[in-house]
Amino acid sequence: MAEESGPLEALGKILPSMYYDLIARVCPGVTFLTALLWEKRDLIGELTWVKLVLFLGGGYIAGLLLTPLSLPWGLVQYIVRLVLKMPIRDWQHGPSLFDAISAKDKEAGGTLVKMMAEAVLCQNLFGALVALVIINGANVMPVALINYCSRNGLVTMFLILAAACVQRIAAYLVRENRLYKIHVQTAMTIHEAR
Repeated sequence: MAEESGPLEALGKILPSMYYDLIARVCPGVTFLTALLWEKRDLIGELTWVKLVLFLGGGYIAGLLLTPLSLPWGLVQYIVRLVLKMPIRDWQHGPSLFDAISAKDKEAGGTLVKMMAEAVLCQNLFGALVALVIINGANVMPVALINYCSRNGLVTMFLILAAACVQRIAAYLVRENRLYKIHVQTAMTIHEAR
């Protein structure tokens, strides 16, 4: 079967990146901005296409700015890599096995991009909640979501998001490890046997 070329091939290369940005950046950023600006929604007026595009763009930027708050989740990734006996030396440089898997199987690489986006989504939502609590607590701006929640409600949200972060990180790394063994180590073993 011939390789795809032209617009379909270009679209196939863009989709994983778009999916990642939409899920990992735009969704938590829009959620953060919505919670932050909820009390000011009357000032925005009627929703137009231009306002929607600007809001989504602002959500993307907010999602990018929330990412540094996710750095402590790297410890969970480190622990899971230790448990799975995955390479640790590449941990600081990002997903260590991802590139090798993507080179062998584009579909498996696409699956990993989606799973990575889901993990970053959870981490950024956790970071958004932290930022909202800090903004509200410092009296920078009242945040309705935080003001209306009881202490138990906030603790519950933190625990649910923390559990989701741990689960998504572990699910991603387990899948990455399995796919690496299937696509890369198996191919290396077959090549060495020849």
